This record gives sequence, structure tokens and C-alpha cells, in this order.
Amino acid sequence: MEAATDATVPSEQPSLLAGPPLSLPAGVPETLAEVLLRAAVPGGPGGVVQVQGDGGEVALGYDAVLARARRVLGGLRARGVRPGDAVLLQARSAEDFLPALWACVLGGLMAGPASLPAGGEDEAGARQILEAWAALDRPLVLAADEHVAAVRAALAADALVAPAGELAAHARDEAWHPAAPDDVAALLLSSGTTGRPKLIRRTHRNLLRACQASISSAGLGARSITFLSWLPLDHNAAFSSSLALAAAGATLVHLRTRDVLENPGCWLDALHRHRVTHTGATNYSLDLFAAHLAAAPAGAWDLSCVERITATAEPLAARTARAFLDRTAPYGLRRDVLRPSYGMSETGGIARLAEFRLGDADGDDTFVEVGSPIPGIELRVVDAEGRVVPRGSEGRVQVRGETVTPGYQGDPELTPASFTADGWFDTGDVGVVRGESLALVGRDKDVLIVNGHNLHTREVEAV
Repeated sequence: MEAATDATVPSEQPSLLAGPPLSLPAGVPETLAEVLLRAAVPGGPGGVVQVQGDGGEVALGYDAVLARARRVLGGLRARGVRPGDAVLLQARSAEDFLPALWACVLGGLMAGPASLPAGGEDEAGARQILEAWAALDRPLVLAADEHVAAVRAALAADALVAPAGELAAHARDEAWHPAAPDDVAALLLSSGTTGRPKLIRRTHRNLLRACQASISSAGLGARSITFLSWLPLDHNAAFSSSLALAAAGATLVHLRTRDVLENPGCWLDALHRHRVTHTGATNYSLDLFAAHLAAAPAGAWDLSCVERITATAEPLAARTARAFLDRTAPYGLRRDVLRPSYGMSETGGIARLAEFRLGDADGDDTFVEVGSPIPGIELRVVDAEGRVVPRGSEGRVQVRGETVTPGYQGDPELTPASFTADGWFDTGDVGVVRGESLALVGRDKDVLIVNGHNLHTREVEAV
């Protein structure tokens, strides 16, 4: 892909970057249903392993995921759900969530991953899901059996809530809906900056292009890959990873988020036991793991199997990266496994650092760079008037590509407000291009003015 040209680009080298062309293999699927149907070869590679709180595991091959999805689809159709309807998914475990997601895909439904906060302690999160449910005209909610009562209490006494176990016991429905590439496959929930929930439309084309870009840029290929995730499956990073792994015929090992936060050592245990090759982590969790290693007795972990850790969901602080790599070095973790990245629910992945070295994380740098655009993505940095700024200058980050959402559900004003007249999506992030790489500085609204100086809140937080 060649960098776009624009009349607003100044004569200096502009803050305009383009990823390589997205190379699509011959016969690549055009809809998500085709992905699962291809992956679900009896005895084929890959699948899903859910690690339970007591250390037990539930393992499903993709053929078993498909079989369960067809039963769930039968149960949904028996409750009157039809193609084009939305279904909210309230399930935290992979053995409930993934068959439910794929049932929606097979049925031509718009899956809305939207788990209520664990324990109900996050009132703002619960309120956002209630508002999203109301905005979608009170759709059916598929809930894990143990959360049915809590979901009904959070929504309304007459809310249509279907227990996942009950749906999975239904007779299989073998007929799948022939979706078009630009049909909406998922509605991703985002809080936005105002607290009002945004329902982000993600089409089959969006999600499949994001899968192909991830497979290419994240090193997922036609070999044995095991990916460990601990983020909630309704989180954009975990949701997108589950699709890309199915497309690649790879294995997803999923830990419950609460288990990792309460016992960070279980993440290390899973890396070792499952010989994990790829995983993801946030800046917060890397701090958590480093602190655990500093305080806990030495374990018998062999982490030499790990090839890549994608730092996602928030910027990676230089000192966090250094502390984590120092603490894990005695267990065989290579010094080059970290890959800072950048993405959003609206776009999928945007940028990824091709190579990370400890020397890149200088003590004077608050956050490390997130890298260059992934295949199929263009990005630019602009000023308040929409003019592309010279490299080295801060500005708003805008992106475009086939992975970018076509807009928002149920909010006719938000979609045009989020795109420029020439088709670029405004991320709301502030960044700076250095050489051929993007560094994030903060959100456009996250600026404190102290004695005439602009301070981004992420800089304050890092200190």
C-alpha cells in the first residue's frame, strides 16, 4: 500500500505512515462462518482450553465448538431470534462464550459481547450494559448459567435471558445463514469519553481483514501456535484474538481474569504447562507479574517456549518493560519477546513494533513506541485544523483501512462526527511519528495545563 497523498500535507516530511499491502491467500474466507466451518475438521489442529479456578481444564477442539454452536443456534432460533437480530453475550468462560459467538455467526445474528462486571461491583459498567441493552430494543441476552439471576436483576424482571447450558442442550440446527461480507457480525461495546456506551459495528469483512493482518503481523502461521489469554473475552483484544486463532487453526488457552489478578503466578504456570508460544499482556499486568516474581519463592517455570508477548490495551511504560524482562530472565524468557502494539475496538489492530530491545526503553522515555502500521492500515497525525503535521510534532492520530468500522449502531450523529470528509477515522488519541514509528502520548481530552505547560495524564500516571 502506498502512502496516501493529501493537499493538506506540508512540504516537510509528513506524519503519514502506511503498512504493507494486506496479502490475502487464495480462497480466503469472506465470512466468519466459513472460518469456523474450515477450522472444525474432526481431529484437526487447534481448539480452546478453558482453565478453571480450581486448576481443572475444559478442552474443546474446533469441531466440538462447532457442534455446540449449532445446538446453541437451535435454542436461539426456538426463542424467535432471526437473522439481523442482536444478541448480547454475557459469558466469561471460553466454553460458554465461543460457542455462543459462533452460534450468532452461523445464524446471521449481531453478537454483542457485553459481560456484566464480576460481582456487580462496577456500577458504571453495569449501567453501560443496561443502556446498550435498551438502545438495542431489549434483545435476548445469552448468559452463563450462574449469572442468569444477576443479569435479570441488572436489566429488568421481564428481560429475555437464555441460560447458556440450556441452549447448549437443544437439538442441533445444521442450517447456517449465508451472510454477506459487509453484514454486521458483531456490535462491540465501548464506553467512550462521555460515559455513554457506543455500539461499534464490525462487519465480516472488517473482522476477517483484521484476522489476516494479525496472522501476518503477530507471527501466527501454518505451524503449532498456542496463545494464552486472560483478558475477558468481551474485551476487544481477546475477542479479536479468538477469531484470528480460529482462522489460523491455533489453540487458545484462556484463564479467568479474576484468577490472574488474585494469583498472578497462575499466568506463569499456564505459560509453562501449555508451552505457550504467544500471549498478550497489559502494562498493568506486566507490573503485576514482575511484583509477583519479586515477592514469591522461585518457581520451576521454563518460559523459553514463549516467542512473543503483545503489549496491548494501554501504552507500555519503559520501566515496566525493563522490570518485567529482568524478573523473567532467570526462567528463560528471551529479552526480545515484548511487542508493543496499538489498536481500538473500532479498528482492530493499528500498529505493532516489529522488534523491541531493552535499549529502546530508555529511562527518559515515559512510554515506548507502538510501532509501524500493520498490513492494510494507513495512519496520519494531524493538527486541530486537520492538516498533517511534520514528523516529530504531536497531533491527533487518524487511521483508515478495511479493518475500520463502518460506524456506530443507533447513533446517527456519532458516525459522521468520527470520520473526516476524506474518510479517515479519528481515534481521539494524541501521538507523534518518529522516523517510521508511532508513539502515543495520550488522549486528546487527557491533558492537564500546569503553569502554562501541557501535561498528558499518562505521563503523570507513569511518575
